[in-house]
Amino acid sequence: IFGVNWFRKGKDGRFLWPGYSENMRVLQWILARIHHHASAVESAIGFIPAYKDLEWEGLPEVTADRFTEMMQIDAAEWTKELNLHARFFEQFGVHLPKECKQIQEKLQATFVEKSAIV
Repeated sequence: IFGVNWFRKGKDGRFLWPGYSENMRVLQWILARIHHHASAVESAIGFIPAYKDLEWEGLPEVTADRFTEMMQIDAAEWTKELNLHARFFEQFGVHLPKECKQIQEKLQATFVEKSAIV
């Protein structure tokens, strides 16, 4: 399962991601990752790309520092997000596939464990 947030804003209030026309860069990484042709960095929320893993040609404004800001994991934001996941899953009751609940529980446990380290 892959997740993206194209709408994160930086300290300057501007979107961090350069725009919709650049989404293919992330989708290329996802496909390469699925086919075991791309690496990833382990984080509190799973595996994420490193700066070197994405194609940046034609985007000089996306520096390694800006990418680091894009990929920052805010513990408070993610705590809220994981709580929303749990509430969302609750509405399905017994109809929720057990695999979904297992993935959610693993993400929650990994997040708590890795967030304590950071």
